[in-house]
Amino acid sequence: MKFPGTAAYTAVLWLFCCNVVADNATNSPIASVISFAGEKLALNAYLFRPETPGSHPVIIWNHGSPKPILQSGPVSRFDALADYFLQRGFVLFIPDRRARNVVFSDGEAVDTDQEATASARRALKESLDENHSDFQSAVRWLKKQAFVDPTKIFLGGYSSGAVQALYEAGVTSDVRGFILFTPGSAQWSNSPFLREMMTTGVKMSKAPIFIVQVQNDAHLQAISTLGKELAKKGKPNATMVYPPHGKTQKEASIFALTGVHVWGPDIAGFLDAAMRD
Repeated sequence: MKFPGTAAYTAVLWLFCCNVVADNATNSPIASVISFAGEKLALNAYLFRPETPGSHPVIIWNHGSPKPILQSGPVSRFDALADYFLQRGFVLFIPDRRARNVVFSDGEAVDTDQEATASARRALKESLDENHSDFQSAVRWLKKQAFVDPTKIFLGGYSSGAVQALYEAGVTSDVRGFILFTPGSAQWSNSPFLREMMTTGVKMSKAPIFIVQVQNDAHLQAISTLGKELAKKGKPNATMVYPPHGKTQKEASIFALTGVHVWGPDIAGFLDAAMRD
């Protein structure tokens, strides 16, 4: 079943699905839960808006949880991220997607089992395309909002969300720039498909890309390889490996959310440069 894309439908969603989940009494950013029409079902998202009037640039943030966005933990985990972007006049939009836990298992197939390898690659491509459809639905919804500048839509994310963002880099022209944390770190060495897809995304992207990792990530092979491709494209494309973050790999993996004070100045410079281009 497809959902109608009429203005009336959007208005109903806005009125009845925009539930405030944080308030100023706690000095936390104000987050609303909205629903937008996907290709086959309605999808949820967290929305943080600046208080200033007018249209604003947008960061679409691909979360890295395998669970639906409303079931993946408290919205407060995004507070530092929201504060950072809101202070710079950005809307922060954190949508769900259907295939949240894409496991790149093509490398597990025996080299001689071409049928199994081909099947695994087809399944991965289908999941990525499904998420691409959901991303396009989110972009369409945002472009209809008066508080959004449709010419300044950025895409960010971490972990599996950053992997999906690199797929988008290779197939979409709606994005002004990409901010990616730890893309493919855990699965890079085990999946030829992942390595090919991410490298292609970097090469094909019409928008600049900033890739971030910390020294205690699972490994740094991805940023090393992709960084060479970005260097060929020149600035503002960039990579940055920061000092270790936390004492465990789990703490390192959420550097995007808990290390804003560290990466903030560099990302601010990247965003400024990308909006000038």
